[in-house]
Amino acid sequence: MSVIESQLALQLPIASDRTLYLAKKVGDTREFKSCMLDENLKKDLYAFLLKIRHHAMYYQARQCFFNAQITLAHAEKDKKFKGRFKYCEGLAVARIAFAVHHAWLLLDDQYIVDLTWCLDADARDEDLSDRIVGVIPKDWEYFGLTFDLDFLKKQLGKSKLGSISLLDDFQNGFPITSYYESLVDENYIFSRKKK
Repeated sequence: MSVIESQLALQLPIASDRTLYLAKKVGDTREFKSCMLDENLKKDLYAFLLKIRHHAMYYQARQCFFNAQITLAHAEKDKKFKGRFKYCEGLAVARIAFAVHHAWLLLDDQYIVDLTWCLDADARDEDLSDRIVGVIPKDWEYFGLTFDLDFLKKQLGKSKLGSISLLDDFQNGFPITSYYESLVDENYIFSRKKK
């Protein structure tokens, strides 16, 4: 059993864990796998990422929701990458055997692009070569949901904050959690039903 499966089995009263537990029950979640980019795609991707990185100070540690969302927004203005990214949110495991709520992108429905986490926790390469792009390191895991740009824009439009977690969106009453609760139809902590 993976670290993420073990954590979901605990059914912790955390909105992101609860949502993923429910979404898994209806088959909407997925485990993301390693997939190496070909050299031309890798070259184009890094050129795009470096161009927007220097536009502002993006890709800071502990800013996964912002990093993924702002990159998706910039990709929609780029000829090569328009419509090719999806926003992902879920649980991820990196250096220690504990899953944390995290966000990343998926390119062409197969290549993971995590601009927040680095291979080396103590260093962050300016050229972004240490980010997780395509190949997921051994013993790291990514598990969650994918969201298209239209859905992300709709949810962000409801928020008073510039960047939010879709799974822990308490400002709007946990809409994704509520949706999955209605599908599974069980009495969970975040249920909006009054007895």
